[in-house]
Amino acid sequence: MKTLGIISILLSAAMLISSCDITETKKKYLPETDYSNFIQCHENGKWDSLRVVKGLVGVWEWESYWCYWQHIRWHVDSQSVVVIEFKADHTLEVKKNGVIIETATWKVYNVTMPWDFRVLTTPQIPLTLGMIHFCGNKLDFNLSHIDGCDRRFVRKPGYTGLRNR
Repeated sequence: MKTLGIISILLSAAMLISSCDITETKKKYLPETDYSNFIQCHENGKWDSLRVVKGLVGVWEWESYWCYWQHIRWHVDSQSVVVIEFKADHTLEVKKNGVIIETATWKVYNVTMPWDFRVLTTPQIPLTLGMIHFCGNKLDFNLSHIDGCDRRFVRKPGYTGLRNR
C-alpha cells in the first residue's frame, strides 16, 4: 500500500513536470540576445588574440549567468555589484561593491579553433572560465558547451564602483 502511494506521487509529479512549457520559461528569462545570435554576433567580429586582449581591457559588470541544465538566465543579486577590471598591464581586479575581493594576472590564449579564445588567470578566477564571446557592449564567458554555466558581463565605461544601470 505504501509503495502504491509513492508510485502515485511520482506519476503525478512526472505529469506536472511534463506539462511545463520550457520554451515559455526560456523566453521569459533569456536576455534580449539569445545564445545563437550572440555567437553569430561574436563570429562576425573576426576576432584574433590582439583584438580579444584590447576588447577585454576595461571594467565589466557581472549581469547574469545561465546554466545549460536549468534553461533559465539568472540575474545576479541586485544588492551587490560585482565587476572585473581587466587592466592593460595584464593584471585584473574583481570588486564587489567597490571592494577588491580578488586580484590576478591574465593573458589570452587560443585553445583549438580560431574563435576559441580564453583567459588564463593566475591565480584562477572562476568568473573568467570559458570561451570568450563579445557582442556589442556585452561579454560572455561560455562554459555551457561542457555543461558548465555562462556568465554575462556588460561594459561599464566611467565605472565609479556604484551601480549605474
